Amino acid sequence: MNTSRISYASGVFAIAIAVAIDTLQLGLEIALVGLLLDSIITVVAALGFGIWFSHKGVHVASPDRSLKFCSRRSRADAGINGILPTWTYFVASTVWKEWHSEAGL
Repeated sequence: MNTSRISYASGVFAIAIAVAIDTLQLGLEIALVGLLLDSIITVVAALGFGIWFSHKGVHVASPDRSLKFCSRRSRADAGINGILPTWTYFVASTVWKEWHSEAGL
């Protein structure tokens, strides 16, 4: 697998950070502390992942990625959206797609 933009270690680290963010946000929701802290974490994560992907040459504003990135909903939303690991999904799917697009798959 050719991973010239995102190395294997860098991709795994980004996915681990996304899992940690989702776990933290879920913990805050369970503890009912969530609304303000969740919003702050969401903004920081969006800026951090946006800058990181941009630095790696992977633009989250491309049509196939922008919906996943911009549709990130707050954990405070009612229903199933509050428990979905959306940062993990966004980061893992973007890294996975980038790895496989560079390999010519």
